[in-house]
Amino acid sequence: MIDNVLIAVEDNEERMRPVVEHASEIASALSATVTLFHVYEPGEFENKLDARSLESADPSDIALDDPIVEMTSEMLRDAGLEFTVVAATGDAGEEVSEYIESHEVGHVFLGGRDLSPAGKALLGSVSQSVILNTDVPCTVVN
Repeated sequence: MIDNVLIAVEDNEERMRPVVEHASEIASALSATVTLFHVYEPGEFENKLDARSLESADPSDIALDDPIVEMTSEMLRDAGLEFTVVAATGDAGEEVSEYIESHEVGHVFLGGRDLSPAGKALLGSVSQSVILNTDVPCTVVN
């Protein structure tokens, strides 16, 4: 049984909305909790710290004020789902995969890219990395 699903949060609101909508439907049907997982590139995270005049902080605390995380959180609240926000810094594909392997994640939802017909076999680098490096079922939503 799937008790926890993970939504890999990316910085594109247009791509995230259908991912969260689809994940919300599945999580509701399964009575699963949701983890919103966001990864900051190191330089991006340093800029966020500088903007807050901080020398260091937990990425998860910074993510709570991130507009895309706020939007996805609001969508999950509207769907009546329990969720947590977790964030990390580093390579997105590696960080998501490591989190999945070290936590009890039953399913992963990722955003896809709009590709040409010839490129449909290719995924975004994060989606591809997660799918190839974990044994957890993944849904890529375009």
